[in-house]
Amino acid sequence: MKRSKHVIFVGPLRLFHEWYDAWRLGGKLFVVDALFSDDAEGDVRVEISYRGAAQDAEQFLAEHPDVDEVFCCMSCMEQGAAESLFYMCEEHGIRFYSLPVGLPFVRRRMTLVRRGFVSAQTTRRSVLYDVWRRVEKRVADFLLSAVFLLTLFPFFCVVCGIRIKRKSPGPIFLRTRCVGRQGRVFRRLTFRRPEGAVRETWVDRLPMFLNVFFGEMSFVGSRPRQPEEMESYLREATRYRIRCIAKPGLTGWAQVCDHSQDVCRRSELETEVLDDFWYLQNWSCWLDLRIMWRSLTQFLGRRSEKSQSV
Repeated sequence: MKRSKHVIFVGPLRLFHEWYDAWRLGGKLFVVDALFSDDAEGDVRVEISYRGAAQDAEQFLAEHPDVDEVFCCMSCMEQGAAESLFYMCEEHGIRFYSLPVGLPFVRRRMTLVRRGFVSAQTTRRSVLYDVWRRVEKRVADFLLSAVFLLTLFPFFCVVCGIRIKRKSPGPIFLRTRCVGRQGRVFRRLTFRRPEGAVRETWVDRLPMFLNVFFGEMSFVGSRPRQPEEMESYLREATRYRIRCIAKPGLTGWAQVCDHSQDVCRRSELETEVLDDFWYLQNWSCWLDLRIMWRSLTQFLGRRSEKSQSV
């Protein structure tokens, strides 16, 4: 049978209760031998054999060699006392954990970010912040778009070009200003719609493969929005700016999600923001393939419904 680890905690009571609940929920086997906190009048919700001030932790370790781990909020101690406690743990083979001070008003999971010997916590950690993950996504976009542009796109370009020119004079392509990654404005390419056409079709959007090829868009991302739309949406939901972390896409998680069973009544804009945020937090190549496959199946399903209705 696995032995429970003996630990001591050094830090404020609020942080202790959060830590204790999190480790219990995580199924960790441990016994809190002592709590050292300067919150003299605080109430402790669990039974602990010993309790003292933060400066008493080192003496307790000297008298109890069976302690396995120390959890310490070093920012709540004097530098000399924290340094002495750390080196004592190092000398006696006790695992030492340094706990950052949590923010009581933040109820989301925070990610630890390291830069050399400096650590910080953030709630806005996307895997696409990583340079190599962005390179991975960019390479996939480049190769897939290049294959399409060299094979099928010339055929669609000739057919659609002839169709457009027959119906009305003017350019074949329509360039629309859209907001891309980090708020950069680019020209989104589509086939110019004939007069009388109200909505874009999937054929109209095929030139956007050129935007993907040149790195302005991705196969999977948020909906491309015009600058005027972005300004309007930002007035309604300031978190809408989160979507600018990544490039807009031909399709996206927000487009393929079915929210018909969602019991929470949210606005369409808020739902889109949450979907984009989830995608940024959970991105992977497999997720992109899953979204593209779901987009294809939904498109074929709508086509079959239209043919049956006719």
